[in-house]
Amino acid sequence: MTTTGRVHGTDTASLVFADAWSWTAVVVVPAVIAAVVCAVRRQWQQTLLLAVLALSALLAPADQARIQTATSLDKHVDFGAWFAAIAAGYLLRSLPRRRVVALAVWLAAWVPATSMDMAQAHAMIDWPDVTGLIKVVRPSAAETPSEQAATSSAQATALRRLPGRGVSHSRAAPAR
Repeated sequence: MTTTGRVHGTDTASLVFADAWSWTAVVVVPAVIAAVVCAVRRQWQQTLLLAVLALSALLAPADQARIQTATSLDKHVDFGAWFAAIAAGYLLRSLPRRRVVALAVWLAAWVPATSMDMAQAHAMIDWPDVTGLIKVVRPSAAETPSEQAATSSAQATALRRLPGRGVSHSRAAPAR
């Protein structure tokens, strides 16, 4: 299996496009708006160029939706996203020079993107509950430094830095 010769998968097109959208919407939306703004201004050459740049973000997801696989989609969508970013940059450059307006537009674009990124990060790094492990290992954190050397000083140091344990740089924190 290679990048250009992928085996057909079982992922739905809606899954592929939803994943691609969650990663590239922050540049695709302003890129499409840039093309629309140029069309309204009747700047047809720029409209065509910006539309091609904006739609380039759909090439990799469209191909992966065709073969029904989301494998490596996160790596493939960035290729088109770079081209869409050119069009998005055109939009930002064409904004009025007033700082207040520019800041408002910037915040309107980045606040939703940041919230999507936070949700994505939480979904990708949803660690299992380790409270049971901490209860078992915590007693070794109360040992003296020489006892820690016999066991696992790294483990004890990490546990000592947990909230409510305090950190002492001169000697081991006492057990509570």
